[in-house]
Amino acid sequence: NSGIEPPYSHAHVTETAIHREIIRIYQLARRETQAVYDLGRDIERVEEENWVIRWMLWHVFRYR
Repeated sequence: NSGIEPPYSHAHVTETAIHREIIRIYQLARRETQAVYDLGRDIERVEEENWVIRWMLWHVFRYR
């Protein structure tokens, strides 16, 4: 939505965009960081999920 201006909140980001970023953040992370992200990885669903990265993104938006 082009009418929304910064600072953005978590509510302004679609679930699809959040999910895409979770996957991208995991893939671009260093091996050491991926080891931490692996603690929150859920690959049993149809769409892979990672609650560690999801929480991190939520936390960043929370204080904007």
